[in-house]
Amino acid sequence: TELTIGACCLKEFKRCYDKVDYENFFPDLYDIPLEQMYDYPTAGDYIKRSYKGGWCYLVKGKENKQYHNGTTADVNSLYPSVMSSESGSRYPVGRPIFWNGNYIPNQAKNEDAYFFIRIKTRFYIKPNKLPFIQIKSSLLYKPTEYLETSDVYDNKTGEYYTHYTDLDGNLHDTRVEMTLTMTDYQLLKDHYNLVDFEILDGCWFKSVSGLFDEYMEKYKKQKMTSVGAPRQLAKLFLNNLYGKFASSDDSSFKKAFVREDGAIGFIGIEAHEKEVGYIPIGSAITSYARNFTIRAAQKNYHGVNERGFIYADTDSIHCDLEPEEIEGITVHPTNFCCWALESCWDEGIFVRQKTYIEHVTHKDLEPVEKPYYDVKCAGMPEKSKDLF
Repeated sequence: TELTIGACCLKEFKRCYDKVDYENFFPDLYDIPLEQMYDYPTAGDYIKRSYKGGWCYLVKGKENKQYHNGTTADVNSLYPSVMSSESGSRYPVGRPIFWNGNYIPNQAKNEDAYFFIRIKTRFYIKPNKLPFIQIKSSLLYKPTEYLETSDVYDNKTGEYYTHYTDLDGNLHDTRVEMTLTMTDYQLLKDHYNLVDFEILDGCWFKSVSGLFDEYMEKYKKQKMTSVGAPRQLAKLFLNNLYGKFASSDDSSFKKAFVREDGAIGFIGIEAHEKEVGYIPIGSAITSYARNFTIRAAQKNYHGVNERGFIYADTDSIHCDLEPEEIEGITVHPTNFCCWALESCWDEGIFVRQKTYIEHVTHKDLEPVEKPYYDVKCAGMPEKSKDLF
């Protein structure tokens, strides 16, 4: 009954709460101004810096090689899984309490709290750990690359440097500033050595478990007991709610006009009419989801020259391991927080993110009647895949 699936999901979710409770749990953080020391105009703008997408990573050194006898495992409904209380995840609610300085308040460390933190540091990947940090706001780093170090690479010398010179000749160190969720912050400490580390500031919230259980249980049951359209509808309601918590008020659009030469031109019209989401939950959900996938991949990664984890894309891991060799995951065809062994393949080549081919011999551990090549390549039409 709404214009988008996301709007339908949010409308349905709001029915789980009365209006007063909903407004207390999920206030508009873009209406909370911040002091100048925090560098952002509102609490919402501050926390939005911690919002990131899924983890899509091909192990450096494993690209363009042929692998044999592998397994692809997929999380059953990754985002609904981490939103359910089964996962043990706790989510921030209400208004934040900010702090400034190189420490984390004791209240933020409590079990019933969730914090966001802004830090400045240099970082170096630990031995045999998988990278997951991207720096998108600097010309010094490739925005799509998962970095093993914050040191700057010089193409001329082929070396990394801890300092760089800007266009005005000023010398800077390579410490980077990052705003992180509590979940990402712990993962950062586990995977990287941090040098010249400093906490700039942060904020913490009260946290609760089970916020989404009533909503999730309804559609989880519908998905498991239905077929066809009702099942597809349940999947849409399960998978599309989380995105509404990260939505901004930006409703800008382009207005067409006829230019003097008769051609059609467009003028950008800035507008901020949309209802904003509660960004702390949007950021925490995607952070818990990344953490779930990365830690599973890490348990199966034993080095670039060893059998094990090769590639991940948000809710899947691809390993040149037999199903019984994969560690650290719970296997079940439908349950939340579990992995389905989607396919087994006898040959696989991984070129880059979103681009790989696997020769599938089994689906859900059952032999397929006719093995086939599963070609993935972002932007490639199906006809091209068939020709290839």
